[in-house]
This record gives sequence, structure tokens and C-alpha cells, in this order.
Amino acid sequence: MSDSYLKFLTVATYNIHRCIGTDGKVDSARIANILQQIDADIVALQEVVSLGDESGGMLGDLAKKTALQPIPGLTMLEGDGHYGNALLCRIQPQKVERIDISVLDREPRGILKVRFAYEGKALVVFATHLGLKHFERKFQIRELIRQVEKESEHCCLVAGDFNEWNRWGRNMHLLDSTLEKTAALPTFPSRHPLISLDRIWVNANGFIETISVFKNSRSRVASDHLPLVAKIRF
Repeated sequence: MSDSYLKFLTVATYNIHRCIGTDGKVDSARIANILQQIDADIVALQEVVSLGDESGGMLGDLAKKTALQPIPGLTMLEGDGHYGNALLCRIQPQKVERIDISVLDREPRGILKVRFAYEGKALVVFATHLGLKHFERKFQIRELIRQVEKESEHCCLVAGDFNEWNRWGRNMHLLDSTLEKTAALPTFPSRHPLISLDRIWVNANGFIETISVFKNSRSRVASDHLPLVAKIRF
């Protein structure tokens, strides 16, 4: 490994399912405890409820309990609050963009694009949660790739729930061929994981040293997905 590489960053992606566990209970404390154990520098969250900004609701509660900075990437209104993607991060963000990748007559979807500066280098994180239908994901993945290619001179990290049941399908092949192919590990359903819905990639300017699923008795109950955790260098 080159001496020019920086120390590891720990990153994770986790669909928290509104903090509704497989036991039917809503419990943000369980999710917060899992995030504390993972101790990631950057966490991409999906299915997060907030009160319209980063200080309120589920997102604000998780941020306080983990001592991480929240960045909402909310995609739709829901009652008195908002719902969608988010980041929790230990590193101060430089720039935040919210990119709409919604498909007509389908649930709104978005990409949360956040640029960080870390030890003199740029890291651009793309966090997303793609649609349930193949035709949605086809469009959304192409837009995601277009956004990543715009930042190709930097280390780009792509993380989220891709809702892609076929790990060998055309959609996943596009991402694997654009980014650095990584292991597809089963994260869903959390009690008996069989499907690799949650994924992490980096582009050629980064390197994933390890990637694993965070599994214990609590994470199998806290959400219907398990967290995916990677250590990266760039």
C-alpha cells in the first residue's frame, strides 16, 4: 500500500426502516446503539423521518445520541414532517446538494451529494435509495453515474439501498463497471439475510480495504435491513 494513502475512513449505509424493528416496535435507541457500535465517520441512512430540518424528529435524535452531524436528504413530505435519505458524519461537509431522481407517478427519490475535505483531499459522497421498479432504477442509476462522472477527479463514494434483487443484472453491472467492483453481501431481510440490497462503491481514486455486514442479535431486530460497513482509503 502506498505511503501516500491516508488513514482509513469507516463508512456505513443503513436502511433504518423508520426505526421500526422486525418486532413491530418503533425504537430509535436501538438504531442509535448500533450506530455507536459501528462508530463510522460517515453513515448513509435511508427511510429516515425528520421534522423538516436536521434538528428534529428521528434524524435529530440519532444525531444527538451518536454525536454526529446530521445532513438531511429528504425526498417527500409526510404529515408534519419529512422522509427520505440522510447522512450522519464526523467530518465537516463543504458542500451539500440534493438531486431529484424521481420518476413520474412513483415514490419520490433523490441523491444526497455531499463534498468533504479530508487531510487536503476531496471526498464526494453520493447517498441514495432507489425505486422498487426496474424501469425506475434503470433511469436512476444512469443519473447517478452521470453525477459521479462529473466528479471523476476526486474520490467518489456511492452508498445506499439500491433495491436491486439481481446482483448480476444490467443495473448492477453498470455500477460495477463504472466504479470499483466490491463484494455484494446479503443485508436483507435482517433476520435471515439473503439479498444484497445495500451497497457501497468507490471510484478509481479510492480503495475499499474491507467490507462487512454488521450482524448481532440487536441489529437483526432493530430494522428489516442490516448495516453494511466499509473501511476506505483515498
